Amino acid sequence: MIGRLLWVARCCRPDILFATCLLARYTSCYSNAHITAIKRIYRYLNSTEKQGLTFDGNMEWNITAYSDADYASQFDCKSISGSLTTLGGASIMFQSKKQSAVSISTMEAETYGAANTVQDVLWLDQFLDVMNVSAIGIPHIMIDNQALIMHLDNPTHLSRAKHIDIRYHFVRDYYK
Repeated sequence: MIGRLLWVARCCRPDILFATCLLARYTSCYSNAHITAIKRIYRYLNSTEKQGLTFDGNMEWNITAYSDADYASQFDCKSISGSLTTLGGASIMFQSKKQSAVSISTMEAETYGAANTVQDVLWLDQFLDVMNVSAIGIPHIMIDNQALIMHLDNPTHLSRAKHIDIRYHFVRDYYK
């Protein structure tokens, strides 16, 4: 059941990716609560069967990426990063991934997520160049963490966040 959900999530329904990846961690030691959650996802898919990934050829080819992180939500206190990248309004890249290191603040978790999202956008931009396709305008990265946005806008307040320096500067270089 999880394998099918993962396939659907990766191919055409990024809206179930986070929940499906979370449930996939318990395939070898699942309980009734996990089965109930899986059934809930199937009911959700059934009630939203008209939703999916569409690409409208009339939209301008601009790149917009969204980044978010679920801070320390796992039993090992590792955060989960998620991103969604659109081209012309259509979702073309998305991921939900457990971070490899424990973040000690929400801003750090969001910075890791934003750095991964910027890497995706840079790859997409280079891919479009190779294909001789030009995106319109500057790619936009949407971040919802106010502390990170404040630090990106005003880097003089970074003294308490030196432990995330490299990823922060990677995002900041792109943010400019």
